[in-house]
Amino acid sequence: MPRKKAKPTRIVKLDYGSAHTEKARYASREDRHFASEIGSADDFHDGAFYLVGVIDGHRGAACAEEVARFLPSVIGGGSSFQDAFARMDRVVRDERSGACCCVATVKGVLLEDAQPTLDVAWLGDCRAFVARRSGGVERLTTDHAPDKERERIEAAGGMLVDDDGCVRVGVRPDDDDDATTVDLLAACRAFGDADFKRPKPVVVATPDVRTMQLDSDCEFIVLCTDGCYEGLPTDERVLEAVKAGIADDESGQAAAAGARAVVDAAVAGGATDDVTCVVLRTVLE
Repeated sequence: MPRKKAKPTRIVKLDYGSAHTEKARYASREDRHFASEIGSADDFHDGAFYLVGVIDGHRGAACAEEVARFLPSVIGGGSSFQDAFARMDRVVRDERSGACCCVATVKGVLLEDAQPTLDVAWLGDCRAFVARRSGGVERLTTDHAPDKERERIEAAGGMLVDDDGCVRVGVRPDDDDDATTVDLLAACRAFGDADFKRPKPVVVATPDVRTMQLDSDCEFIVLCTDGCYEGLPTDERVLEAVKAGIADDESGQAAAAGARAVVDAAVAGGATDDVTCVVLRTVLE
């Protein structure tokens, strides 16, 4: 009698959770995040739709707060990342504070004949990686750094300044060529930062985007703000913390426990900046 063909293993849902530092580096915590399942397979032709993001504010929390409030609904409404980010930047065009971010969507979960698709978009140095059940991690993002965008920055009227070993974007206040001081910013891509975007945008909100298919070997998707890597300098160290948190979890909320373990381990490792982490764990059939 012929053997029955084994049904292929596939991702049937995502367990997601988030965590952040409670104690702020500055007067108020500047990081924000969001994590949600926007709809079920019945609501979308391409299956269940998950949307998560981490937001790293600077020079205050106002811009990060606006991004957390507004950006998910724009992306969830079907806008491309490029259109959504451009629209978001128009909303905060007068905001002096700024925000870098990393956002991810997963589509296609629960569909019988399709592999889920992961899309990641980012500004600045927030990071994302995928961890595999067979071992190893794959970084999905590349930090946006001023020294890598010198030509664009200088063409827009900005400059690069070595600020005690850190290369920053510089602009003269009020576009005054005779100004003796220069305003400095570590980010070269961010929402907000109005004084770095007029008359020409020296800092831009144009995201880079990465797309990949998820298979059953993809165990975790992890997003972190840059403060995480201050205390946990490699993706492998971050993943170790996720797995340790899940192994110790007694709450039944594995992804949230993994995210909390990352934040706690980063702080224990010496992180002084705000730390935020979002974990998506794939659940197999």
